[in-house]
Amino acid sequence: MYFLSNFSTPFQSDIMKYTILKSLRFITTIALLFAICPQLFAAPPPPPGVPIDGGLSFLIIAAVGYGASKIAKESENTI
Repeated sequence: MYFLSNFSTPFQSDIMKYTILKSLRFITTIALLFAICPQLFAAPPPPPGVPIDGGLSFLIIAAVGYGASKIAKESENTI
């Protein structure tokens, strides 16, 4: 029984080599992703003191005007 448990075929060593190479390839890929990805997705810092754009101010004014017109129309319909 001892002889059979320690018996290995030539294919088992090939499978072990393949498994080790596959593991090394996976580990290398993960290490490279961790090294490269932060640099790919890093955003530059915003410039200091960015004022509110005129477009945003216009949008707020338009929303207030639209809301006021809706309220005025509802008040006309209720009377």
